[in-house]
Amino acid sequence: MLSKKKIFTLTCLFIFISWSLFSLYYYNKHIVTIQEYKVGERIEVSEGIVIINSIEVHDFQRDYLDYDEWFYKILQRLPVRLQRFAMKVMAFYTEPYTFDLGANGIEGRIMYVYGIYVSNENKSMFYKDSLRINAYAAAENGSYLAGTGSGYVAGDGRNYILFHSSGKFFLNEYSPDSNDKLIINVKDTLSNENYELNLAPTWETNKYNFFNRPPADYSFSPDIAVSKFIRAAIYKEDLRTAKGLIGPQASDLLWEKLDHDKWSGTQGRVTQYIGSYLGYRDVFSTTITFEEFDKSEDILEQRILLNYNNGEWKIIDVSSLKAISDS
Repeated sequence: MLSKKKIFTLTCLFIFISWSLFSLYYYNKHIVTIQEYKVGERIEVSEGIVIINSIEVHDFQRDYLDYDEWFYKILQRLPVRLQRFAMKVMAFYTEPYTFDLGANGIEGRIMYVYGIYVSNENKSMFYKDSLRINAYAAAENGSYLAGTGSGYVAGDGRNYILFHSSGKFFLNEYSPDSNDKLIINVKDTLSNENYELNLAPTWETNKYNFFNRPPADYSFSPDIAVSKFIRAAIYKEDLRTAKGLIGPQASDLLWEKLDHDKWSGTQGRVTQYIGSYLGYRDVFSTTITFEEFDKSEDILEQRILLNYNNGEWKIIDVSSLKAISDS
């Protein structure tokens, strides 16, 4: 006959093994694969420019989770310091992705085309309430791989739009493991003009999990590049990362210009495409405004300029800090 101590030990062991298997099941539900090809190609359309940033192939589709009402009721009763932990635990024990993308025994994938559209001055980026630019991806055999779904992100003060197109396809139509070429077709829906890019992708494969999440849809945004630079250069004091984001011909003076005590104040940011600057093409400028909490001083601003080249953002210049009234 088992002693109480052994029964207790076996019970704990059973609970631990059950919890481990349960957790392993959900951990595997967060493992996804993204194959990416950096395009970095620029197309001049009739009334602006289109930059095709990248193409991605996903073996999953995101599911947007909606937690039950009971969870939020419990969450509100927890101390603030525990609420974030509870959200992480709840997010872990969910199934955030759909992997069943195929049909009739043929595996399926989703392809995304990501880009930036900049319209010429005073030209609308929309036609009949839709983005004027459509980007499609097709295989050499003519099968459309991306283009059935699309979306975009705009922002206050921006003169450009981040966009994407997407579509499901089967691996018998196109396989990233093959040497087949791809065709990116960019169409201006107002002028009906078409532009083609013929590509021979070399795919980079990355696996992600719960602790190393896949990047956001528009992680190639210039805003994100500027934020990453500021976090590395100012807040985290990670100069190695910051230096890796600076262009080779940038002036050493930019470090002196960033060395001020206004970063602790309230900040506002607006990014715009400004075109050519210091011999660079496709330059974006992020204007950062600094305002003291007590508003006892003038509102100050500073510009960080970055260049898009071959799919990468590089900081090329930083303006001096000055009062907006002096602009």
